[in-house]
Order: sequence, then structure tokens, then C-alpha cells
Amino acid sequence: MERIVLLSFVGVFSSMLSSATAWGQLITSDDFNYADNSLLTSNGWTAHSGGGTAPITVGASNGLTYPGYLGSGIGNAAKLIDTGEDDSKTFTAVTTGILYYSCLVKVDVVSAGFFVHLLNASTTFAARIFVQTSGGGFNFGISNSSTGTFGSTVFTLGTTYLCVVKYDVSTTGACSLWVFSSGVPASEIAAGTPEITNTGSGQASISAFALRQYSATQNYTIDGIRVGTTWNDAPLPVELDSFTALAHASKVELNWSTATEVNNYGFEIERASHNRLDGLEDWSKVGFVDGHGTTNAPQNYSYTDNIFATGAFSYRLKQIDRDGSFRYSNEVAVTSALTANDYHLAQNFPNPFNPSTTIRFAVKSRQRASLNVYNMLGQEVHTLYNQEAEAGVVYNIPFDGSKLSSGVYYYRLRIADHTELKKMLMLK
Repeated sequence: MERIVLLSFVGVFSSMLSSATAWGQLITSDDFNYADNSLLTSNGWTAHSGGGTAPITVGASNGLTYPGYLGSGIGNAAKLIDTGEDDSKTFTAVTTGILYYSCLVKVDVVSAGFFVHLLNASTTFAARIFVQTSGGGFNFGISNSSTGTFGSTVFTLGTTYLCVVKYDVSTTGACSLWVFSSGVPASEIAAGTPEITNTGSGQASISAFALRQYSATQNYTIDGIRVGTTWNDAPLPVELDSFTALAHASKVELNWSTATEVNNYGFEIERASHNRLDGLEDWSKVGFVDGHGTTNAPQNYSYTDNIFATGAFSYRLKQIDRDGSFRYSNEVAVTSALTANDYHLAQNFPNPFNPSTTIRFAVKSRQRASLNVYNMLGQEVHTLYNQEAEAGVVYNIPFDGSKLSSGVYYYRLRIADHTELKKMLMLK
């Protein structure tokens, strides 16, 4: 039995708001969802070379598709079909650690050279993707310099590929390139050996993603750009727009939203207490909310934790993909307390359950209380509690339904001047 002194509500702390970088750090993205034939420089890009000469545009209704990739089938795409203007999309400089970027690439006409890369504050490049002719197709390459190191795989013209690049931000930073024709690996380990890896001549500060036009004969389509600090931020992000927590007298309301999702199985909600004398946090699962799979539409989620406790707590989301891979959100903090002038009957947890669950309740004054379970016909199937209950105590009552069939059940807390009823579901 957990004993907690019931206190007056000590206030509400609205949690910190996490941005779309909550799973790691998705730094920038672009699906070229702009009007047909519009200039990149009219849509947040800057010409860092050759401004106004054969400017880069988004092609007319030419967005690339790649099943399972977040940037698939949205808007248009950038066309690199000439020599002249080179454009970049800037972000806050990254000066240490690892950067990943991913994009969809379709090569129709090869002209040997690099065409996408990372950029520092001036015009010095890193992690450049190259192509060269090979037989009836082409090879991909990667390098920090103007000379590419190429893989041996011959790729097919006119085919959409998913390219993922890993770059160690340093003056000797290694860069690696993976190329996929189907599927989206959930992790770097799952992706296997890169097509090619190269080292040397890196840049210790990266602040932009760039597109390069270097030949009047090149014909490349680029779409679905993602830049982040983890593998999952580049090819597989679930973009978390917000995550907030709000404490009430005996519960905490959690709300979060996503901008986009790929293969999202759902969210485990985890809670940690800050009330331990040793200062450690014990994270435990308190609930689960189903995700929406793959969607480009914003989604809103909520969960109520009937916490029945006083003190400081943190919450985080464990986002789980359908293949079992997962990532954690940032944490949000609340201060919670129970009121001394009310009854509290919590939703059982887990719910649904098989075969056991726990029901918690508290009373505002010492008196006799009964807690009973009923089936759908209103027949009592079990008495869980029937005796005096003390004020200031949270009662954790286990319920074993192993001898009952699957279905909906009700549990009722009855006190002299109060009755409360809740529903639970057992699935065997």
C-alpha cells in the first residue's frame, strides 16, 4: 500500500515545449512544395554562386516518390539541368558531432561531377555526392574534395534512389554514402555497409545544404531533403511539433502533435519521479497510444496520467516504429499534488489488460469504502475492497481476471456520500 499525504494543490507547471527536433535534431528539410516553375531563391534558398545565371527551379509537377520515405510524393522537386546558379539552404552552424542528410535522387543524363553537398559559412564544401558514367548506367561517389571516390555498383538511369550520407564534422571528417532502391532502413546498423566511404579535407563547421549545377548536359532531379544529427532524423523522422504536460489535482494531461509520420506504430508514455533522496530517476511505462502509421498530415495525441501523487515528475515519449526501432522525445516536467477535499478513482492500468491490472483510489476522510467489479449484465463478479479506508492513503488494489472471459467490465467505488464508476477491458 502506498501512503501519500493529501495536500492542497501546489500549483501547475506547464511543461517546456519541444520543437520538431525532439527525436534528436532534425535541422532542416525541404520537399519543394512550391508552385510549378518557381525559383528556389524565392522559397528560402540563397544563390551562393552564379546568382541569376540559369537559376534553379522546381520542375512542373515532377515530385519524386519512394515508398516508406517521409519526403515521398510531396509537391515538386528541384531540377539540375544547366550550368550557372548554385543554391543553398542555411541553418544554424553545426561545429561538432555527426550530421546525416538524405534525399531522393533521379539521374536521367550523367555528366561526371558532384551535385549535392554540405556547405560552410563561405563556399567550402563537404560530403559531396558524385556521379559518373558506368556502362549503360552510372556509379555514385562521395568525397569532401572535388575528386570523388566511387562505388562499384552500376545504377539505372531514370530510377528514383534514396541517398543517405553520414558526415563527421571535422577537418578530417569521414563521409559515407548509402544508396537504396527500395525500403527505408530503420537504423544505420540495419542499413548495412555503405556504398562508399571517404576521409580527409573535411570542414569543422557546417551551416547549409547545397545544390550544384556544373554542366549544361546534366539532368538530375532532387527531392525530399532531410538534414539531422541521427540516422532517424534524416531518412526516418517522426516530426514532433509539440509536447506539453499540465498537472491538475490528481492527474497530468499530456498533449503532443506530429507534423509527419513514417511507419509509426505508436508512443509509450514514460514517467520518472524527481522525489528520490539519491536524485536518481526511475523511468516506468504508464501508458501507450497508437500512432498513425505513415502520414504527411498533422496528428494530435493526448494521454491522461492519473498520477495520485505529490511532487516533481518528468514525462517522455518513446516513439516506436513498426519494425521495433524506437527513439525518445525530450522530457517535460510538472509539479503535481492531490487535493484534500475530493475522492479519487483512477483508471486501471494497464488497460486493456491480460489477465491482471491495478486500480487505485483515495478518499477525503476516514470511512468505509467498497470497490467491486461487474460484468456487462451488471452482475458482481468480484469484491476488491470492503472495509474502512483512511484519508491520506492511496490504495493500489490488484485485480486478477484470469478466471473471467474477455470483454468489458466495470468497477465501482462506493462510499457513503459518493459513488464512481469506470470501465475496463480484458483481452485474452
